[in-house]
Amino acid sequence: MSLLRRSELAVLSVFVLVGAFLRIYRIGEKSLWLDEAMSVWFARHPIIEIVSVQPASDVHPPLYYLLLGLWIRVFGDGESEVRLLSAFFGVFSIPLLFLIANDLFGKTVALISALVLSLSPFHIYYSQEARMYTIVTFFVLLSVFFMERILFVRKNTRKMVSFYAFGYVISTAIAIYSHNIALLLLMAQVLFLILFFRRYKTLVWILITSCLFVFVFWLPWLSSFLKQGFSVIKSFYAPPLTLESIVSLFATFNNGPHFWLFNWMDIGFLNFFRGKLVTIALIFFSLLSVKGSFHLVSHIRPFVFVFLIFLIPLGVEILVSLRYPILAPHTLIWVSVPYYVFVSSGVASMLPRHRVLFAISLIFLVFFSLSSAYTYYSGFDKERWDLAAGFVADNSRGDELVIFNSSIGQFPFDYYFKRHGVSLKEMGFPENYREKKTRVRDLSVLEKIAHSYDRIWLIYSHEWFTDPKTLTKAALEKSHCVLKEKVFKSKQSDIKCYLFERCFR
Repeated sequence: MSLLRRSELAVLSVFVLVGAFLRIYRIGEKSLWLDEAMSVWFARHPIIEIVSVQPASDVHPPLYYLLLGLWIRVFGDGESEVRLLSAFFGVFSIPLLFLIANDLFGKTVALISALVLSLSPFHIYYSQEARMYTIVTFFVLLSVFFMERILFVRKNTRKMVSFYAFGYVISTAIAIYSHNIALLLLMAQVLFLILFFRRYKTLVWILITSCLFVFVFWLPWLSSFLKQGFSVIKSFYAPPLTLESIVSLFATFNNGPHFWLFNWMDIGFLNFFRGKLVTIALIFFSLLSVKGSFHLVSHIRPFVFVFLIFLIPLGVEILVSLRYPILAPHTLIWVSVPYYVFVSSGVASMLPRHRVLFAISLIFLVFFSLSSAYTYYSGFDKERWDLAAGFVADNSRGDELVIFNSSIGQFPFDYYFKRHGVSLKEMGFPENYREKKTRVRDLSVLEKIAHSYDRIWLIYSHEWFTDPKTLTKAALEKSHCVLKEKVFKSKQSDIKCYLFERCFR
């Protein structure tokens, strides 16, 4: 790693500060949505319950919930507070990426990579979400940093190598206990060591030992990993794999989440493009990444090292999705980082001959990123559980039953409902706190329960997954009539609130 001049350090500092601002700006403005509220619900539990109960009720390891629980005890559980943990790790990923890219490909690529990550709408979005995705990204980068320091930095002393190896083991273990897909990072790193075994003969023992230690640390999680894996295979929300879903993945890397199929780039004064800016950005970033990859091939070992970290997790998710759809951009958020390095290399390769093209590319890169970020801040809202809870509280007599067709909808509803000082009996259907599809054979139980209440609230959310035929609503309509109803729309999932009252036909 070459020493930074003051000017380069100043530029990096500006990128980090800009990234911090974009990740903190209006962070508590949007309502917590279902997944975020579930994070808070788990985090509020005692440590022993998080470790023992959460793995059977979720598809993620418990580490994030443990960290969030400690964070909440210190800073509180308001919208801003619970999201700041993600923002913290999102910000510190920026200088960490710079250090890695500087070691492997030089200062120019490193600075542009830091800029791309700083402005990334994808990473800004998840830095403002109370989930584990920026945390796993940070610790994946930390793992990569420690390994590349062992592999590519000359004149390491034994003590330095031992220190890097220790850091590698700890950071990789934390990454794996933050998100199951991070296990594929270890696979990519081991594959690199196999491919370049002869080149690193003198380091093989410590590298293999380090990987074995990571595996040993992961073994206690194996049983839960398999159970969660079977649960994902059995029922996951990802759509069937298509060419469009793969293209959409890269559009998400460029412009932010497309999972809810809204147009991030269709904004105000740019409407004349009719939303085609997403396609233009996709072509722009793709050309740069291909150009950058060819440029980096001259650094064959560093290139292969980074390319495998990009290819292996992406390839595995695509292959598995051929049979069991699991491809989801947020699970591969850390895979976007090597992609950003390739894009940055494409920009850097224009120097010193094509300075004008270099400047134009940087301008377009900043434009595409900030345009998407602008739309996120001004035109995107998460599920409006705050409004739904307020509507129920304002129209409740205090003796109703509240039924959730998406049982885990109780998490975000309760997060806001408690603020109104109203207490109602709640139940998830067909089961409490489990996301299960409604079946015809479940309805007889619901009809019996309905006969015990004159007034019933039905909260419909994510019914496309849990109750696409609206069986729950139809069952309640046999004995009750809709007295009030309201739909709270958002760019994620709409929430429909129905107040039923017993009627006599």
